[in-house]
Amino acid sequence: MFSPEAFACEFRKVVSAEQNALDALLGRANEYTSHVLKAVLQPIASALDYSCEYEFGPWRLDSVFFPKDEPRSAYFHVAVEHENVGRGAVQELLKLSLLNVPLKVLITYAYHEPENLRRYLADLSTRIALMDYFGDFADKRRQLLILGRRNPHALLRMQSDFHRTDPAWTVYLWDGRQFASLP
Repeated sequence: MFSPEAFACEFRKVVSAEQNALDALLGRANEYTSHVLKAVLQPIASALDYSCEYEFGPWRLDSVFFPKDEPRSAYFHVAVEHENVGRGAVQELLKLSLLNVPLKVLITYAYHEPENLRRYLADLSTRIALMDYFGDFADKRRQLLILGRRNPHALLRMQSDFHRTDPAWTVYLWDGRQFASLP
């Protein structure tokens, strides 16, 4: 099993290479999501020596990662949910919190200016703290939050200056108290 930091490192590499393609798909949210699932998550899985499946199981998880060298089973090591609408992230966070897997990743978008972004992160931190009933999300069933700065529903030229700036992505790891920024 790899660490959340390893996932974040591979994510940054892949989205750096894919950013122009992602920006070209802004305003077409369904195509954008499909590109994230296939052109971003698949290379991450491969780089980490995992296989990747989509719309998995009765939960319809956006993506799950299975170790390539283990027999196929119902046990997967990573669950990923992608949510285009930042407000819908809470539902996806709740869905992920119900899973007993080593790494849960939520990819969503911060349409907020910097001061509202802090409140948004604080709200998600409060909610996940309530979901972490056994207190193991910081060390056993890890939670990774990846926030894209650009709004998939709007064209790049329609984004505010804040949304057009780089980095286009920020990564946070649940530390037991809050979603803390990963360098």
